[in-house]
Amino acid sequence: MGLFSKKSDKINKSIEPTLPRLPDFPGSGSDSSGYNGGVFDNFPSYTPSFSTANLPSEHLLGEKKSYVPQKNAKMYMNGNEKPLFVKIENYKDAIKMLERMKEELRKTDDILIKLNEIRSNEERELETWHSEVRKLKDRLLEIDKKLFESEEA
Repeated sequence: MGLFSKKSDKINKSIEPTLPRLPDFPGSGSDSSGYNGGVFDNFPSYTPSFSTANLPSEHLLGEKKSYVPQKNAKMYMNGNEKPLFVKIENYKDAIKMLERMKEELRKTDDILIKLNEIRSNEERELETWHSEVRKLKDRLLEIDKKLFESEEA
């Protein structure tokens, strides 16, 4: 047998001790109603001046509240079941991706600025060409008028 094995119950539970019978008290005969006056009439009555206090029961006082930590200590936001904490690797990857996106956006902005400059330069060139064409038309009209006036005269 091991050192810490259970010992078998040696006490026989079938033997009950014999106890003497309780004595009969006066006035407690077969009347099961309890109080029937008589002996207790000489005592003063007591009425409490305050209500009974709401004390916690003994089983609540004896309980110790213990905190059991969870295996995965994740905090959840507003019940959406999304973890508040992020792994460092994921955080670093997200930061790198954000930096790349910022760089690409900066390049895109630069390209758009250059395109706007090119468009404005084209507009200026087209406007100068339109003005040159108008001047040429005006000169042709002037020459046309001078040629046809001299023939009529």
